[in-house]
Amino acid sequence: MNKVDVLIVGGGLAGLSVARNIVKNNLTILIVNKPPAKNNNPARLTFKDTIDHYGLTDCALAEYNSFGIFSYHGAVSTHTFSEPTFIALDDKRACEMIFNELKAFGNFSYQEGIVTDLVINDEQALATMNNGEQISTEIVVDASGKNHFSLKTLNKTIPNLYS
Repeated sequence: MNKVDVLIVGGGLAGLSVARNIVKNNLTILIVNKPPAKNNNPARLTFKDTIDHYGLTDCALAEYNSFGIFSYHGAVSTHTFSEPTFIALDDKRACEMIFNELKAFGNFSYQEGIVTDLVINDEQALATMNNGEQISTEIVVDASGKNHFSLKTLNKTIPNLYS
Protein backbone atom coordinates (compact mmCIF):
# COMPACT_ATOMS: atom_id res chain seq x y z
CA MET A 1 0.00 0.00 0.00
CA ASN A 2 1.29 3.40 -1.03
CA LYS A 3 1.00 6.25 1.54
CA VAL A 4 1.03 9.93 0.57
CA ASP A 5 0.03 13.13 2.34
CA VAL A 6 -1.99 14.51 -0.60
CA LEU A 7 -3.71 12.57 -3.38
CA ILE A 8 -4.80 14.71 -6.32
CA VAL A 9 -7.26 13.06 -8.69
CA GLY A 10 -6.84 14.76 -12.07
CA GLY A 11 -3.62 15.84 -13.74
CA GLY A 12 -4.89 18.73 -15.80
CA LEU A 13 -4.27 22.41 -15.17
CA ALA A 14 -6.30 22.42 -11.93
CA GLY A 15 -4.56 19.40 -10.38
CA LEU A 16 -1.09 20.53 -11.41
CA SER A 17 -1.77 24.02 -10.07
CA VAL A 18 -2.78 22.61 -6.69
CA ALA A 19 0.41 20.52 -6.60
CA ARG A 20 2.50 23.53 -7.59
CA ASN A 21 1.05 25.57 -4.74
CA ILE A 22 1.67 22.95 -2.03
CA VAL A 23 4.79 21.08 -3.19
CA LYS A 24 7.13 23.40 -1.26
CA ASN A 25 5.42 22.43 2.03
CA ASN A 26 7.31 19.10 2.10
CA LEU A 27 4.10 17.08 1.78
CA THR A 28 4.27 13.94 -0.34
CA ILE A 29 2.01 14.50 -3.34
CA LEU A 30 0.67 11.98 -5.84
CA ILE A 31 -1.31 13.02 -8.89
CA VAL A 32 -3.40 10.24 -10.40
CA ASN A 33 -4.62 10.95 -13.90
CA LYS A 34 -6.53 8.84 -16.37
CA PRO A 35 -4.59 8.16 -19.57
CA PRO A 36 -4.78 11.24 -21.79
CA ALA A 37 -7.22 11.48 -24.67
CA LYS A 38 -5.65 11.75 -28.09
CA ASN A 39 -5.59 15.18 -29.75
CA ASN A 40 -6.86 16.90 -26.62
CA ASN A 41 -5.30 20.38 -26.61
CA PRO A 42 -8.04 22.81 -25.64
CA ALA A 43 -7.44 26.51 -25.28
CA ARG A 44 -9.06 28.03 -22.25
CA LEU A 45 -9.83 31.66 -21.62
CA THR A 46 -8.44 32.99 -18.36
CA PHE A 47 -7.31 36.24 -16.76
CA LYS A 48 -4.05 37.76 -18.00
CA ASP A 49 -2.89 38.76 -14.51
CA THR A 50 -3.20 35.13 -13.34
CA ILE A 51 -1.07 33.91 -16.25
CA ASP A 52 1.50 36.64 -15.56
CA HIS A 53 1.58 35.74 -11.86
CA TYR A 54 2.24 32.05 -12.55
CA GLY A 55 4.83 32.69 -15.25
CA LEU A 56 2.84 31.08 -18.04
CA THR A 57 2.96 33.97 -20.52
CA ASP A 58 4.78 31.73 -23.03
CA CYS A 59 1.58 29.65 -23.17
CA ALA A 60 -0.62 32.52 -24.34
CA LEU A 61 -2.19 32.01 -27.74
CA ALA A 62 -3.96 35.40 -27.93
CA GLU A 63 -4.82 38.39 -25.74
CA TYR A 64 -8.22 40.07 -25.56
CA ASN A 65 -9.34 43.40 -24.17
CA SER A 66 -13.07 42.92 -24.70
CA PHE A 67 -15.78 40.32 -24.33
CA GLY A 68 -19.49 39.98 -24.97
CA ILE A 69 -22.28 38.22 -23.17
CA PHE A 70 -25.20 36.94 -25.21
CA SER A 71 -28.37 35.59 -23.57
CA TYR A 72 -30.77 33.05 -25.00
CA HIS A 73 -33.37 35.82 -25.08
CA GLY A 74 -31.30 38.04 -27.38
CA ALA A 75 -29.85 40.47 -24.82
CA VAL A 76 -26.26 41.53 -25.55
CA SER A 77 -23.73 43.15 -23.24
CA THR A 78 -20.20 44.02 -24.38
CA HIS A 79 -17.29 45.19 -22.24
CA THR A 80 -13.99 46.71 -23.35
CA PHE A 81 -10.87 47.37 -21.27
CA SER A 82 -7.94 49.67 -22.04
CA GLU A 83 -5.43 46.79 -21.81
CA PRO A 84 -5.67 43.08 -22.55
CA THR A 85 -7.48 41.40 -19.66
CA PHE A 86 -8.05 37.88 -20.97
CA ILE A 87 -5.70 35.28 -22.45
CA ALA A 88 -6.46 32.26 -24.60
CA LEU A 89 -4.16 29.76 -22.94
CA ASP A 90 -2.54 26.74 -24.61
CA ASP A 91 -3.68 24.30 -21.93
CA LYS A 92 -1.41 21.44 -22.97
CA ARG A 93 1.71 23.62 -23.01
CA ALA A 94 0.84 25.18 -19.63
CA CYS A 95 0.40 21.71 -18.11
CA GLU A 96 3.75 20.58 -19.53
CA MET A 97 5.50 23.64 -18.06
CA ILE A 98 4.04 23.10 -14.59
CA PHE A 99 4.67 19.33 -14.72
CA ASN A 100 8.33 19.86 -15.66
CA GLU A 101 8.69 22.30 -12.76
CA LEU A 102 7.15 19.78 -10.32
CA LYS A 103 9.47 16.95 -11.42
CA ALA A 104 12.34 18.75 -9.69
CA PHE A 105 10.78 18.06 -6.28
CA GLY A 106 11.46 14.72 -4.61
CA ASN A 107 8.09 14.73 -2.84
CA PHE A 108 6.04 14.83 -6.08
CA SER A 109 4.96 11.84 -8.15
CA TYR A 110 2.57 11.18 -11.02
CA GLN A 111 0.76 8.01 -11.94
CA GLU A 112 -1.55 7.18 -14.82
CA GLY A 113 -4.60 5.27 -13.77
CA ILE A 114 -8.15 5.58 -12.53
CA VAL A 115 -9.29 5.73 -8.93
CA THR A 116 -12.23 3.30 -8.76
CA ASP A 117 -13.09 3.51 -5.07
CA LEU A 118 -12.61 5.95 -2.22
CA VAL A 119 -13.29 5.17 1.44
CA ILE A 120 -12.98 7.99 3.95
CA ASN A 121 -12.88 7.60 7.72
CA ASP A 122 -11.97 10.00 10.53
CA GLU A 123 -8.20 9.80 10.06
CA GLN A 124 -7.50 8.92 6.44
CA ALA A 125 -8.85 8.16 3.00
CA LEU A 126 -8.14 4.94 1.16
CA ALA A 127 -8.23 5.10 -2.64
CA THR A 128 -8.29 1.97 -4.77
CA MET A 129 -6.86 2.13 -8.28
CA ASN A 130 -8.11 0.27 -11.36
CA ASN A 131 -5.04 -2.02 -11.09
CA GLY A 132 -5.96 -2.96 -7.48
CA GLU A 133 -3.29 -0.81 -5.85
CA GLN A 134 -4.41 1.01 -2.71
CA ILE A 135 -3.28 4.48 -1.72
CA SER A 136 -3.66 5.80 1.82
CA THR A 137 -3.79 9.58 2.24
CA GLU A 138 -4.86 12.31 4.64
CA ILE A 139 -6.00 14.76 1.95
CA VAL A 140 -7.86 14.06 -1.31
CA VAL A 141 -8.20 16.83 -3.91
CA ASP A 142 -10.76 16.24 -6.64
CA ALA A 143 -9.42 18.04 -9.71
CA SER A 144 -11.23 15.74 -12.11
CA GLY A 145 -13.28 18.53 -13.62
CA LYS A 146 -16.70 17.69 -14.98
CA ASN A 147 -16.15 14.04 -14.05
CA HIS A 148 -16.81 14.87 -10.38
CA PHE A 149 -14.91 11.76 -9.36
CA SER A 150 -15.36 12.10 -5.60
CA LEU A 151 -19.08 12.82 -5.78
CA LYS A 152 -19.71 9.77 -7.96
CA THR A 153 -17.50 7.55 -5.83
CA LEU A 154 -19.15 8.68 -2.61
CA ASN A 155 -22.62 8.46 -4.20
CA LYS A 156 -23.31 12.17 -3.77
CA THR A 157 -25.04 14.47 -6.22
CA ILE A 158 -24.79 18.14 -7.03
CA PRO A 159 -27.23 20.27 -8.98
CA ASN A 160 -26.61 20.40 -12.73
CA LEU A 161 -25.70 24.06 -13.14
CA TYR A 162 -24.69 23.96 -16.79
CA SER A 163 -25.66 21.98 -19.79
